[in-house]
Amino acid sequence: MEGLEQLARDFPDSGTVRLRMLQPLLAAGEVEKVMGVLEWLYERGYVFSDVAREQIPRLLEGVDPGRIAERLRGEAEVIEASEVVATVPAEAGLVEDVTPLANGDGVVVTSVSEKSLYGPGPVGNWIALTLPKANDLSGLATDADHRVGWVA
Repeated sequence: MEGLEQLARDFPDSGTVRLRMLQPLLAAGEVEKVMGVLEWLYERGYVFSDVAREQIPRLLEGVDPGRIAERLRGEAEVIEASEVVATVPAEAGLVEDVTPLANGDGVVVTSVSEKSLYGPGPVGNWIALTLPKANDLSGLATDADHRVGWVA
């Protein structure tokens, strides 16, 4: 348990570490620590499977079932709906990053596999911009007006 608790301190935002803590905490009878982990996961939107939502209350015998149920989210909470703003052509390969154009008429993407930038062309088609000596293009950054950009 010490190792997992140290991992939780080293990686305070890791849901995977928190999930790995549940079984040893249950085995050690650390009910309040289990409840703390469940609360942590709930606050970050973790969704438990139907099976887990049935099993966990049985493993926490003696704890108010309502208290447990409050921490076992069964469906993802929709924070905001998304919308499709662009469909990148298959020839762009593995896209790593996306940034909007200054004029609001589309996006530019980096392609790791094609070592190029892709963006809208003059007649609505996508065009590739190959950068000399580029390799594994990943991140994009722009100034506040999206008029100056940098590629990593």
